[in-house]
Amino acid sequence: MFLKIPSLLLKQLYTFGSLANTGDGVRFTLKNRLSDATVTKITAVTIDGLAADPSRIAVDMGDGALLDIAKISKTSGLEFPLKKSVILHLGGFAALARGNHDIVVTFEAAPFGELDLKVTDAIAEDVAKRLQIPYDKEDDHNQRMAEVRQKFLAEQMGQKLQHVDRY
Repeated sequence: MFLKIPSLLLKQLYTFGSLANTGDGVRFTLKNRLSDATVTKITAVTIDGLAADPSRIAVDMGDGALLDIAKISKTSGLEFPLKKSVILHLGGFAALARGNHDIVVTFEAAPFGELDLKVTDAIAEDVAKRLQIPYDKEDDHNQRMAEVRQKFLAEQMGQKLQHVDRY
């Protein structure tokens, strides 16, 4: 028995803002925000109605190694647990222009069956990254982080900071 997933819920798999041109094609990110699953087949990927060459589609499971989608099957499924992100690389795909693009990924996953993920994402203009003072989400208020911030400020100002003790 296969489970039906509404398209609005299925869109949660896509990481919006991840669509990007690469030196050899296009890439985008999927993150499992639904339920543990096993991908058993990636049938097709299209952008703006143009099909990617299946022999040039690869999946990066987060370790940088690319897995050819031809190696994904019912007997050799791609584990896709909850909270896992993967990057789909479409090699040889023409660079996309800035603006919106329609993406369709047709795949099979256990226990859901065949699914069509349809989303619209955009190639954004290059934006200069803002300079940010270093911080640590886990433990920001300690001597080590104070020293890291002092070093950052000294580099930005081009001079060594002088410490003044107040008694």
